[in-house]
Amino acid sequence: MSLIVKWVSSMPVKDLCHKCRKNVVVSGKYCDLCKERGREYTARMRQLRKDRGLCIVCGSRSAMDGVSYCSDCASKCVESVTNLRLERDMAGICIICGKRPQFGGNKSCKKCTKIINSRYHSKKDI
Repeated sequence: MSLIVKWVSSMPVKDLCHKCRKNVVVSGKYCDLCKERGREYTARMRQLRKDRGLCIVCGSRSAMDGVSYCSDCASKCVESVTNLRLERDMAGICIICGKRPQFGGNKSCKKCTKIINSRYHSKKDI
């Protein structure tokens, strides 16, 4: 087989999973089976890292006490969430779910505001 034929045959076919190349893709690049296997693998790796006291994101540094992240990954996570909330606020959508418009003078939608209030009042009663 020539090099060009190998290259063309290795290219992803439209509507086939980019990983297994067997199943039809409904949305995205991967079939549902490969997506599920990926989620299971990620969950196993995170649990394994957590059990060993490593950061669940990078797996290369020790996690901080009481948290599952190292200091570097924790700060990146906080920065990412902060940026996402700012973008959502500028767009006028709920900073929590990002699905619905902001409600009243809040930065969250009606549904998220209701959830937050119910959690606050349930903790207050304890």
